[in-house]
Amino acid sequence: MTENFRIENELSAFGEQLGSRPQLTDRVLAEIADVPAPTVSTARRFANRLTSWRSIAVSAAVASVIVTAVVFFSRPDTLYANAIQALQRAKTIHVTGWTRQVFRNWPLEKPIEGTDSELKHSVEAWYWTADGQPRSYEKFGPVIQIRNAENLREYQEDANLLFIRKGGAKDYVEHISGIARHLQALQQDGATTEKLGARKDGNRKLSGIRVTQHGRVDEYWFDAKTNLPVKFTRSTKRNDKLVAMLELNLRINEPIPAKIASYEPPKTENIRYGYGTGNTNLAWRQHVQELGQRLQEQPPTDPVTFIPRTDGKIFPNQWSLDTPDGRYQIVPIDLDQHFKLTMYNFVRLKASFGDGEFNKVSWRVPKELHEVEFERFDVAVKKGTSNHEWIQATLNHCGYEFTDVVEKQPVWTARHDGRKLKPYKQVQPPVPYLVRNGKQQRGVVRTGIGYQLIPVTMKTLLRELPRLQNEDLNGSGPIVIDKTGLPTQPTWDKSKHKTSAEYKQAIDYEKYLVATDSPWFVGKGSREMARKWYAKEFGVTFEEELRPRTIHVIRRKKPN
Repeated sequence: MTENFRIENELSAFGEQLGSRPQLTDRVLAEIADVPAPTVSTARRFANRLTSWRSIAVSAAVASVIVTAVVFFSRPDTLYANAIQALQRAKTIHVTGWTRQVFRNWPLEKPIEGTDSELKHSVEAWYWTADGQPRSYEKFGPVIQIRNAENLREYQEDANLLFIRKGGAKDYVEHISGIARHLQALQQDGATTEKLGARKDGNRKLSGIRVTQHGRVDEYWFDAKTNLPVKFTRSTKRNDKLVAMLELNLRINEPIPAKIASYEPPKTENIRYGYGTGNTNLAWRQHVQELGQRLQEQPPTDPVTFIPRTDGKIFPNQWSLDTPDGRYQIVPIDLDQHFKLTMYNFVRLKASFGDGEFNKVSWRVPKELHEVEFERFDVAVKKGTSNHEWIQATLNHCGYEFTDVVEKQPVWTARHDGRKLKPYKQVQPPVPYLVRNGKQQRGVVRTGIGYQLIPVTMKTLLRELPRLQNEDLNGSGPIVIDKTGLPTQPTWDKSKHKTSAEYKQAIDYEKYLVATDSPWFVGKGSREMARKWYAKEFGVTFEEELRPRTIHVIRRKKPN
């Protein structure tokens, strides 16, 4: 997986705090740990599947500046320690600059005339604590978000809309400071770094570093006296040209201006309320209903139809959904209101299915294609159309294709030695959760740490292991064949049990549980760690052999 996606997959909590996606901070940590994205709970697994990384979110960049900066400047140890101490003293954080992308908790309901996604939008953000409660003010272009404890209000000046939400507040200043404490055991590779030397900025002396990876260039500048990050810029390649996307300036412990602390949004024509995804899910369902009606009125001649988003609609949550008449499935080639779909996430989220022909382990995507970005559109797939046909047609539509090659790849046969399994509550992942101030830091991962945050069955463990080993979509396996003979839960029949809770109650799901969590077996040494853990905790061993397998290799479409 590319460095971009490692960041994207691990920036969760910080993004929730600072007004972007709820998957952002964890992703910085995985970037540095050289591991890809975890799913951090049953509820958040679906949310993690809905994220992408191309243009960095402003709030994500704040975390990226602080965290990535400390990593690259964590040698010698004294400087690292000084940086951590400096961050721990942060009481307020002030961010200024500009971004080319505006972020909204409530999606833009109607296209705004005269807007241009390439314009530079000013950024003004403050994060602090008042009366023991976390507070923030964020202005990204025409959108202002303010938080007071558990209350969020988002004023969209261009849409004359106010969004109000309650719940989910955290102390983001304290959290930013605490991130640095997790970095000592982490490392990053896959990036080219270049020291920029020192420069004067007024009365300050700054030290700089440039990080280049996969067509993206980040520059970090630090106050040589305080060790704090003070400036961050990001540029990405678009059409083979390097385009500046973001510039942020950070200042620590400035007094909060009275007009910021007391800001109240004006009255608006439109008001929206909510927490969670229920209300925003309705927007996507309505969109699919409208497409279904259009397909009924004008039936397409081809089994795969591409429908452009000419109306400029974007959705915070979107997923493959049948039209009301059941004749078509609508597949969104998009992620959310913040990010477009990339090739990596197209394969990971749209074109991979269970254990069949198009399982995740069967795909190979060259790293230089991971961050290829698709324009937003929807695919209407007529029922009965094969996965092969609609996937190939969609890739062709975007100028790509996949071809099949047969290679000998590793196959692991899992066998059990017959021992009685321990009670699942006694089986912990091989690496303990990180602990700070006596509390487990759930959702922060590295190789061997539990990442699902729920008890799991052997069936789940043996399914997740090959998926994790192919997280970077290199098509190199291994796949796992279950010959353990251990009890496995029956497949969920939704015609009998409408909800997961009903299903689990009906089958007595707990009797199939074997461990408190599924370990994050990704990165260097993860295979050997997995083998030892399975043998020690369950008496399960793996016999490896090479067998011919079909690998779907994505490439640029060749001219006819």
